[in-house]
Order: sequence, then structure tokens, then C-alpha cells
Amino acid sequence: MFRVFRWPAFTSVWLGQVLSQLGTQLFFIMAYWELQLRSPYLLSAAGLALTLPNLLSAVGGSLVDRWDARYVMLWTDIVRAGWHTIARIRWYVAVLPIIVLLNFFFAGVDVLMSVWTHRVLHGGALEFGSINAALSLGQLLGSLCAGLAARMSARTGLLTFGALTSLLMLGFSLSRFVWLSLAMNFVLGASLAIINAIGFALMQRAIPEEVRGRAFGLIYSFAGVAIPLASGLAGASLRVVPVAAWMWLCSASCAALIVDWWRVAPKGAAGGPASDVAQNA
Repeated sequence: MFRVFRWPAFTSVWLGQVLSQLGTQLFFIMAYWELQLRSPYLLSAAGLALTLPNLLSAVGGSLVDRWDARYVMLWTDIVRAGWHTIARIRWYVAVLPIIVLLNFFFAGVDVLMSVWTHRVLHGGALEFGSINAALSLGQLLGSLCAGLAARMSARTGLLTFGALTSLLMLGFSLSRFVWLSLAMNFVLGASLAIINAIGFALMQRAIPEEVRGRAFGLIYSFAGVAIPLASGLAGASLRVVPVAAWMWLCSASCAALIVDWWRVAPKGAAGGPASDVAQNA
């Protein structure tokens, strides 16, 4: 897996992304923690403002299919996604709303995590940062180990790690100890990374190449709509529903997504769907 670092271009991009994500996460942790100390309801406005730029993702996907990706990364988010062609892929249309729902509830959990740490786990800023770090470290480990998971059939991998992810989200809502929450968030991060690797590899092969950029652009675009909405509603929902309810809904959405992905994956295929999935979709 480390052989990819032999390519200087990949190494440069990878290091740039690492530094960028590090700074972003530090900012989010400090901002969310300080805001929830002043008023948990300010989290809604902050989350909305921070995630609105995601609404432009669909445009980028359309341009990737037509132009040099380097120029698209620098100058795009200008043209439409082209839903008409993609809508012919029936399984994609069925999976897309569940992906949006999962992103919606996960964004709500993310925004309210500082409140959960403070009010339920009775932790401070250190514990809040550690819980976020545990998830990120788990995702890093899961990404590095995703190649091992690819040796399993796509259906087995999806069911195994999908069930684990859903149960961990549910278990996190029941934990009242910081150390247990840290451990579960670490395993959750690893499981999420593996599920993402399998699921997106599955979709990468099943979506025709000529519309692949637009298809993934739509996923990020609709998820980009869901995330600011969830961020805006999460803080306001504290008066109506408990924080744990967001975790329960996130767990249920994850389970539903895995079931839909499992229906797409052919039996016995290792690491992803066969090339004829798109024709049979």
C-alpha cells in the first residue's frame, strides 16, 4: 500500500491534504467547543455557515468528465450535473437518498458531539478533542487496511463492516464513559473507512465511465445540501429530541445503506462488483 508514495505527484497531493485536514479539524474542534460553552444553539448557525460551500460539488463532477481534472480542481463549479442520464441507473437512484440521509444524520451527530461530551460524558475540551481524534485515527487505520478487506467478497465485506458500523453508532449512544466512547469511536472510524472503500469501489465499477463524474458529483452535491440543513437543525433540535436520537437515526441510515449496497453487489465478487453490474442495473 505504501508503494503509491513512489510517485512524487501523489506524495505532494497527499501531504497537502494531510496538512489541510489537520488545520481544518483543529479549527472545527476549537470553534464547536467554544460555541457550545456560550450556547449550544449557536452550533446550528455555525454548522450552516461552515458547510454551505459543499453545495457546489455537483458542478465539479460534471467538469471532471469533460476536461483536465487539474483545471477542474482549480477553476470549476460552473456547469450542471446532468441528472437525466444518471437517472437511468435504477439502483443509483435508490441508493442516493439513503446516502443523503446518512450524511444528514452524521452531520447532526458531529455538530452535537461537543454537547454530548459536555453534558452526557461530563468531559472537557480535552476529552472532546480526543474523541474526534479517535475517529480520525480509526479512519486512517481503516484506510490503510482497506486493501485487506478487499480480499473478502463485496457482499461479505459490506454486511460485516456495515453491521459493525451500525452497532457501534448505536453503542456510542449508550456509552456514559469517556474511555469506552474513545475506543468505540476509534473502531467506528476504521469500520467507516472500510465501508466507504468497498461502497465507492462498488459504485465506481457499476457507474458507466461517461457519467461517473456527474454521478459522484451529485452524491457530494446532495450530501452538501443535507449537511448544512442538519447543522442548522441540530442545535435547534436540542429542545425537542435528545442528542442520542441523532445517533439512533444515523445507525438506522447506515444499516439501510448497507442493505441497498448489498443488493447491488454480485455474489462471490471479490472487492467489488463485476463490470456487468451497470448493464444489469
